[in-house]
Amino acid sequence: MVTVDGDDFVMGEGLSWIVPTARAALGLDLGLDLGWDLVWDLVGDLAATELVEFVLLAAPARMVNESVTIAAKVTNEIGTTGVASTTYRSRDESIAQEERGRRRGRRVNDGGCAGETVDEAMCEPVTPEPLLRSRRRRTRPVALLTVTDLLAATAELVDIASVSHNETLITDLIEARLRAVPWLRVERVENSLVARTELHRPSRIILAGHTDTVPVNDNAQARIEGDILWGLGSADMKSGLAVFLDLATTVDAPEVDLTYVFYECEEVAAKFNGLAKLFRLRPGLLAADAAILGEPTSAMIEAGCQGTLRADLSLTGVRAHTARPWMGRNAIHRLADVLGRLDRYVERRPTIDGCTYREAMQAVRVEGGVAGNVVPDRAVVTINHRFAPDRTVEQAFEHVAAVVGHDLLEDDASLHLVDASAGAPPSLDHPLLARLTALTGQPPRAKLGWTDVAFFAAQGIPAVNFGPGDPTIAHTAGEFVRRDEIDAVAKALRRLVQA
Repeated sequence: MVTVDGDDFVMGEGLSWIVPTARAALGLDLGLDLGWDLVWDLVGDLAATELVEFVLLAAPARMVNESVTIAAKVTNEIGTTGVASTTYRSRDESIAQEERGRRRGRRVNDGGCAGETVDEAMCEPVTPEPLLRSRRRRTRPVALLTVTDLLAATAELVDIASVSHNETLITDLIEARLRAVPWLRVERVENSLVARTELHRPSRIILAGHTDTVPVNDNAQARIEGDILWGLGSADMKSGLAVFLDLATTVDAPEVDLTYVFYECEEVAAKFNGLAKLFRLRPGLLAADAAILGEPTSAMIEAGCQGTLRADLSLTGVRAHTARPWMGRNAIHRLADVLGRLDRYVERRPTIDGCTYREAMQAVRVEGGVAGNVVPDRAVVTINHRFAPDRTVEQAFEHVAAVVGHDLLEDDASLHLVDASAGAPPSLDHPLLARLTALTGQPPRAKLGWTDVAFFAAQGIPAVNFGPGDPTIAHTAGEFVRRDEIDAVAKALRRLVQA
């Protein structure tokens, strides 16, 4: 007999290790401190053969060797009937049977009579009971828990090609799994999916991620080595999708209503973006109090995002033969002063809600020239400016003009805004996002770059970036993701939505 949390459990030595082992296996995989009541509900009524499967499924990949040992131990306890040959009874029943055995002068084992020469009439066979029985009467039904190997689930998604504009296959797969869940209402808009719970909770959170990837770079197929998965989209952002899909298909009664969004065409021009298209065509589907975008952040909160703009600075000159350049004015040479100013640029580093955003301004393209023997009369430099979310697009554009120099612009140069996207504030003061930050156990940091959280911010929905994977290796041939980061994100989000 063992006593756990005030309950007496009577069990033989053969399987006395199974509940602690199951508890440990589940706890390690889900990152939870499971109570004995839950573990008992999970394994208390399983036959030994089922218990083997349970432990092997519950144990994470890093416990494979231990799981094989566990299976072997259970197998040694299983008879041909598929139940443990050692049967467990209450303490009083065990004492009574031992006393009957002594009176008959026979050795009686835990499972009934021992030895083939014993008169069956003198034997009182015991009907096998569950492996472990508490004196407390069960008041809850047994609930079997399926534990998902999220690294393997990510690998499955990586193996489905989904370069931008080719997301049909992966969308079909995700849609089928979402529609199989009775607690979700699923809508499809072209190759984007929205799945919502309708539980009338006081708050609603969006969990959103894009299904597309950049083009293949000799990394189309998933490859798992230990606890690392290599392959296109593993970090950006199919590991995040795997977490969201697992939550969508396993959390049936969250403490907040949930909206899962799986959308197309994030890695291409904004006019194709599936999330932006949903806001245009079906904005009601995206109504929420807060949003979490599963972009790779190394399992840390990256708050808000920078704004971005591109501007073309055009300079003019006068054509002449290159043998007589003094008769003209070289527009390309005039770029030297502008490029020098950009090279000497000292960026702002404003701190917003404790997050420091480092701005940047770079020349990203130069165009000019007429012919190999002609002094050029026109040159254009494209400037990309990344700005903190405390500035509007208009303020950021004026800042570019100031860096280039108003004196230059007052001459014959012109500065033209090509495109721009506003940033998103950190929004860490929102209660749901503040709680998520606390659950990660790490301080948040500013998102250096532009992400789709800006679409949410434009609609008045506070949003953060939070997902597995290192953002610095996204879009590279060596893209990968680690199991511990996937598990950390899954743990934090599950605790957030189940409160």
